[in-house]
Amino acid sequence: MNTMEKYHNKDHLERKENEVFVGNTNAHGFENIGWTEKRAGEKAFYEEIGEKGNGIVGGVPYKNPDYFPVFVLTEEVRSQSPEIYLRLRSSADAAKDKAAEEAKAAQKKPNREKAA
Repeated sequence: MNTMEKYHNKDHLERKENEVFVGNTNAHGFENIGWTEKRAGEKAFYEEIGEKGNGIVGGVPYKNPDYFPVFVLTEEVRSQSPEIYLRLRSSADAAKDKAAEEAKAAQKKPNREKAA
């Protein structure tokens, strides 16, 4: 049985580690996207995508072949629009952010050891 693993759009298979997936567009839309560090991907999908065992990307492709995914550098989105970053960040970035917040909180806790 060949099942397809499901992903949320934010975890788009074409996304590189230092990018967030911002959506799908055509060439005209890409030119008008306000982000500076953007990259066009190869294949636009609807809600969920996945990869079959043989490495072929699967899912429900856009009917219009002129559309493609757009990716923006994570740091640009995070610095210019933190609220958008929180919405668009990948699951991996969300986990990293949570771990960093927990480590920071642990450092701030006062040391309550009793003096001997």
